[in-house]
Amino acid sequence: VFVSLATTRKLYHTKFVLSILFLKFFWFFLASLKLNKKTNLTIELGLQTINDKTSKLINRCHSLECFEKMVTKLRNKNIDVTFPLKEETKKLINDMLEHLYYSQIEEYSEKYELRPGMGLAAPQVGVNERFFVVCHEESENKFKNYILINPQMISHSEELIYASEGEGCLSVNRDVEGIVPRYARVTFTGYDLDGKPVKYRAREELSIAFQHEMDHLNGILFIDHIDPKNPYKNKDYMREI
Repeated sequence: VFVSLATTRKLYHTKFVLSILFLKFFWFFLASLKLNKKTNLTIELGLQTINDKTSKLINRCHSLECFEKMVTKLRNKNIDVTFPLKEETKKLINDMLEHLYYSQIEEYSEKYELRPGMGLAAPQVGVNERFFVVCHEESENKFKNYILINPQMISHSEELIYASEGEGCLSVNRDVEGIVPRYARVTFTGYDLDGKPVKYRAREELSIAFQHEMDHLNGILFIDHIDPKNPYKNKDYMREI
């Protein structure tokens, strides 16, 4: 009898242990599901935040894709920035860079219907001050940010280049046929967010971007460089990139 009772107790104990293990396993399984849902939700909320911030930026731009209608704002005089920067200006600059970054990544560009852009100047977002930003893709999905406040082009090459596919602009919502003469190499000086002097040497595509954004600060659009009667004027005197 003792042996049978002991065996029974062992069986009950084993069942009890298995039950506890099963409940633990089941709890971990449910927790895992909740964690996955929470992770997915966090990711989606993060992407939504990106989308919301981009939407707010585009709204502030009075719709970048329709900004061509607001040429007067783009032609206005742009004043020098004073330091220290306002927090609002710092945030705007960071938002501009974030917008450019996500617009150049195909996954986000398609999902949120962003027009790819490499640079933005303050007048394009309704601020008539002298600063611009560039988000340059140096290698696949590897970007370098440039912030130039109160910029000046202090030197340039004699060689001229032009973009083979032409230039585009977030403020011009149409393709414009023709070439835009640009210096192959340029040197810019300016200031960063903290008011510290910066100096950048740019060449090829980056050089074009710097000059394109600098034009915005001077009330000039890339279409102003194109002769409507002869869009490819002097093409043979420039190098195509």
